[in-house]
Amino acid sequence: MPETVVMETAAVAAAEKNRMSPSQEEQELQREYALAAERREKAIQLAQSGDSLMVRDARLIMGDNFIGLDFAIRRFGLVATSAEIDALEFVPYAEDTLYELKDSFILVALPPVDFVGIRQGAWKERKAIRGDFSYDEESFASRKMGVRWCLVSREIARNSLFHSKADQQKTVFANPSYERLGAAEMAYVITAHLLMTGQRIFRSVAALTSDSIFTLEKGRRKEWGVFVGFNDPEFGIAVGTCPADRPMTNIGAVVSVRSAIPMDDEPIVGEAVE
Repeated sequence: MPETVVMETAAVAAAEKNRMSPSQEEQELQREYALAAERREKAIQLAQSGDSLMVRDARLIMGDNFIGLDFAIRRFGLVATSAEIDALEFVPYAEDTLYELKDSFILVALPPVDFVGIRQGAWKERKAIRGDFSYDEESFASRKMGVRWCLVSREIARNSLFHSKADQQKTVFANPSYERLGAAEMAYVITAHLLMTGQRIFRSVAALTSDSIFTLEKGRRKEWGVFVGFNDPEFGIAVGTCPADRPMTNIGAVVSVRSAIPMDDEPIVGEAVE
């Protein structure tokens, strides 16, 4: 058989194979929709049992302490997919929980944006997130937040200041209902709340996040915890690192109440417009 015929036959076979099997992008999109549908079904069940709320009801309860997905669309240029919108259709917290925490916690819909995107969005709004730009090379800076609802405290936990990260885990986060958020999540909550209300939370303190940077010192691996806070009117929001293994002045833990919908799977992610 002539070589050209063999090559054409192989090309036709390859094209047929590609046509029959979904691309990686299609498989990922199908997976995102399946996850969103599963979470939406769980949220509907919770709503029927009184453990979940419609967004409009949650907004009325929380007032200025409510940050919806519409904020990220308007102010950060987010392009939300239908899967992401469906995933946030219901707020997975009981009405009683929101009424109890409405003055001390912020209910926020986390968008699929990374730390760098948050800083760029803040800069466009003439709000600064200050810190060493070399952090952009760290993995935490490019990690996109999972699309979900979070209920985040407006204050540092009282028994967390001057304690190491490990000690905070043993005390504050011993409660299984609490979780520690990452740098992107905390930067978004503080920035979005400032842009929405003009109020500066965490002015003289900072939150030690779940993110860390590791270095080698004298042949030993050293952990540096990433903090977000010190929300100064002149210089903006600070992002930095501190030793995770010894007490830290004015840097403590901020709790986020876990929702009634487990987030054990991979988060749904989308893309933001530059």
